[in-house]
Amino acid sequence: MRYFPPNVHTVKLYLWTIVRSLQALYERGSTMAKVIPGNLRVSNDCIADLAGYAALECYGVVGMAVTDHEEGVTRLLPTTRLSRGVDVSAEDGRLAVDLHVVVEQGVNMSAISANLVSSVKFLLGRIAELEDVDVRVHIEGMRTSR
Repeated sequence: MRYFPPNVHTVKLYLWTIVRSLQALYERGSTMAKVIPGNLRVSNDCIADLAGYAALECYGVVGMAVTDHEEGVTRLLPTTRLSRGVDVSAEDGRLAVDLHVVVEQGVNMSAISANLVSSVKFLLGRIAELEDVDVRVHIEGMRTSR
């Protein structure tokens, strides 16, 4: 029997299933039965995926964006490639998350930005146990509602 390593989409889907399960447990007030000692290490790609999914659930956010600097065009990303719209870096011992989003036209941009920062910090704090996170929001474009 041959072993086929999972592709990126399968891993992201698995991660998203775990995130949803943990969120459901948290909302019901359930706690873990016992504490397991050790350290938790989370990759930048995982943090980017978590931040992207948290951003998509915010009101007024149409999707994540990536800018092609050669052409000067901003493109809306499909939900399977959210991490391309999120930049994760370490600055002065703190984690910095830059979100590049497209918002719906006619919404309050400062309210959306505050909601994005709050949602991403909350999710990263709950799931990845990251408390000291700087979240910056870059609104790359607006889209009219259909």
